[in-house]
Amino acid sequence: MAHTLNGVHLLVTRPVTQGQIWAEQLKTLGARVTQQPMLHIQPITELPDEPQTQALLEATKRQVLQLDEYQKIIFVSQNAVAHCLPWLDQYWPQLPTGLEFFAIGASTAQQLKAGLNTIDSVAGSCADSAMNSESLLALTALHNVSGEKIAIVRGLGGRTLLGDTLNQRGAKVESIAVYQRLAPTITDWHAIDEFINNINNEQNIVVAHSAETIKNLCAITPNHTLKSLKTLPLLVPGKRVCDYGHQSGFNTIITAHNATHASMIEALYDWQQR
Repeated sequence: MAHTLNGVHLLVTRPVTQGQIWAEQLKTLGARVTQQPMLHIQPITELPDEPQTQALLEATKRQVLQLDEYQKIIFVSQNAVAHCLPWLDQYWPQLPTGLEFFAIGASTAQQLKAGLNTIDSVAGSCADSAMNSESLLALTALHNVSGEKIAIVRGLGGRTLLGDTLNQRGAKVESIAVYQRLAPTITDWHAIDEFINNINNEQNIVVAHSAETIKNLCAITPNHTLKSLKTLPLLVPGKRVCDYGHQSGFNTIITAHNATHASMIEALYDWQQR
């Protein structure tokens, strides 16, 4: 039987662009969706014009210009791809030969191949894996990397496991920062209040695709609203985000295998059946 989400109302907290795409997919399955991004993605080219911004831009430009010195380049997310492609288009109309491409997650890999249609393959975690740094590090191609120079395209800050582990394996790792993750500024909580009030007697479920999203949700949501949200089921991808959800006070957590649309919907559907 085809999956349907009739009678389900989801609070989607993904950044605007990704959230809108996913919301449309959810609506085709019959769900009602309220979007309230709890993570804002800002390319470094749009950061305030300050000395530290200029230094960051110069560092990224230098690293991109030296792309032919790397043996491997890893993209940690779809945002990393989206905000790195303009740099590559500007400085590398023809990509250097011999560079191996890696991506965390099937969607990231697909976006990278679509954006760089001259590359033959992208290695990485696939749709049936956990799709995180740990799964990528399990690849044989990233085990024997001693002496290699590896670039990790990412946002400012975030987890350091990937770079730390590759350094321990003998690689020389550099991070190329192309965007920044920020907590959004929200002044109107009307949409979330309507979601909580549940006037249509639907099953309300909060969705968070990352631990940082949960962190922002807990940090900026008014206390009375947050208290109500924490009584609702929370849909997340993977054990690490699940653990963070529990630590943040959510008691009922639906855990998908990874962040793909199929996996998140499968977890939600299984939970409904139970």
